[in-house]
Amino acid sequence: MLFETEISDIRLSIIADRPSYRISENSKTDKSSEALMEELHSHSFYELFFIPDDSMTIITEDKTEVYKRKAVIIPPRVNHCVESWAKSGYCLIFSIEKEHKKDGEIYRSVEERLSREISAFEVDPDMAFYMEKLSELIASGKNGDEAKHVCALLFLSIFKAMELPTEKTSVASLKYRNYVNTVDQYISKHYSEQIRIDDLASELHLCSKQVSRIINKEYGMSLSQVVHSRRLSVACMLLKHTALNIGQIAESVGYEYENYFFRMFKDTYGVTPAEYRAKY
Repeated sequence: MLFETEISDIRLSIIADRPSYRISENSKTDKSSEALMEELHSHSFYELFFIPDDSMTIITEDKTEVYKRKAVIIPPRVNHCVESWAKSGYCLIFSIEKEHKKDGEIYRSVEERLSREISAFEVDPDMAFYMEKLSELIASGKNGDEAKHVCALLFLSIFKAMELPTEKTSVASLKYRNYVNTVDQYISKHYSEQIRIDDLASELHLCSKQVSRIINKEYGMSLSQVVHSRRLSVACMLLKHTALNIGQIAESVGYEYENYFFRMFKDTYGVTPAEYRAKY
């Protein structure tokens, strides 16, 4: 279900998929490190977790953080997995764009702050009320004016909690963002395999040249470089959070030859995989 609304010079698109947006007691996890690593993913949208009760753990390449009774926003293209111990909660994905007819000053402030790192803030009564109201609208299948209004109030309360203004930067269309999100999801799912431009072109129903332009514009690098970056990022997380040996890690992220993985890792991070593991 797609909700679209405006706040000052910001256009918000919020996606709430009814089967997956609600976090319930049945979604609690108690998995091994290896099992959690299999759930690593990233996306080109922001991801909002709303956990009014108990806690959840978010694992990224840089750190493992436990969030208790928080609302948490994960920026685009952050490799992460989630372990939830929440009794209840919600997960929404959203994008922000500048309203083309407005100056965009507030948009730039919001986008710059949210894009830096994972943001977390206390759930206040207003936020909880609007989230519950939005949940009711989602459950009833309503996405009209009332839903737009509630979405706007929810995000106004979020911006207020983060001390962001409510009155740089991607001006890409939602259609373009959907293309980028599909690319991100495809690479997240298939990074350990051989990915060709033609595979993505077929997935996006575009020609190969169009896909190459999208990748170069969004990432500033080629498809093969994006895949290598994703593989090595996941390898870092496996080195820090699992007991797998280096050969197993190399194979699991898609490198047939351990020596090649070793060279790519050292060229990228300046240390060997073993040195990286010892450091962290």
